[in-house]
Amino acid sequence: MFTYEQFIDRVQWVGHLDSKAQAEKAARATLEILARRIGRLEAHHLLKELPAKAASYFRHEREQERFGLDEFFDMVAEHEGVTFQEAVNHSRAVIAVLQETISKRELNGILSGLPEEYRQFFSQSVLSAKAERED
Repeated sequence: MFTYEQFIDRVQWVGHLDSKAQAEKAARATLEILARRIGRLEAHHLLKELPAKAASYFRHEREQERFGLDEFFDMVAEHEGVTFQEAVNHSRAVIAVLQETISKRELNGILSGLPEEYRQFFSQSVLSAKAERED
């Protein structure tokens, strides 16, 4: 399992972000909005697989909220204070690193409760991160 610092370092590297502070802001925004989308039960399962500080972003006590991927990016953009496209890019990096961090079982649990557009985004995020490693 990654430490929190390693998690943020990976987000910074995968997302080509200028600073750790920017990577941390991206991670917080993406994970907090994702927690709202997947609901408290799935979010709770992830707590034990993430570094403690990253896990704190998943503390969500409400039922699953339903919103599409574009709305997800809008919410991340607002939370992070960036443009829509920056939110897409930052979220892609955070989701790629999240998938490196958690077990396949937990990942499948998250994906099973999300619409196809989210599953495609998760897959594209991993492919983008793999392409970065090959460069």
